[in-house]
Formats: sequence, C-alpha cells, structure tokens
Amino acid sequence: MDDPEEAFGPLPFYAAEDRAVFELDPATRARLRRRVRRSLRAGAGWRLEIDTAFGAVVHACALPRDPGDGIWITPRLAALYGELHAAGHAHSFEIYAGDRLAAGMLAVLMGRA
Repeated sequence: MDDPEEAFGPLPFYAAEDRAVFELDPATRARLRRRVRRSLRAGAGWRLEIDTAFGAVVHACALPRDPGDGIWITPRLAALYGELHAAGHAHSFEIYAGDRLAAGMLAVLMGRA
C-alpha cells in the first residue's frame, strides 16, 4: 500500500488486518483445485492466464471501487510493481471471459515465498 499524501517520502509499511484463514485438509484442497479447474474449463469462455495483462491488472487495481474511496496503488507504487515485474518478482493472474479481462490479482514472489 502507499499513501497518496506522502508521494515523495519513503514508501510506508502497512500491515493488513488479520483475516480469517480456514485450514483445509489435503483431500478438501484437492477437491477444490479440481472444482476450480473444471469451472474454468466449463465456464462460458473463461480462462486463466498468468502475466498476459500485468499493466492492465495494476491499472484496474489502482482504481477506486466507489466514488470517494481511496486508492491503495498510487502511481509511485504502480511503477515499483512494474520494476518488480520486469525483474521477474511480480506477477499477475488474470481471468478472461471470452476476450475480456474479467478479474485479476497481483502477487510478489520473493524466493520461495
């Protein structure tokens, strides 16, 4: 996350609020993976891609969801994500509905994390 008010200072550090994590046994995880793969295959033209629209995903994630909402990806942070992507550390996962980008997610990988 970045703070638009501090665009020229050091990049702030934010810790996300704890979220619920549901531990799933291996059999349940395997069923979910199969179900997701089957849903993508059976969906009306849905497909999963990786790194085919990195810039578009960053741009879409940087838009406020509702009027008056803040943003968490500032232009500075978008540029930093771009540098991480160029270095092979940041990736985008995209879901397409036909030829239209329907959803996306960003991930930063550092080593095996």
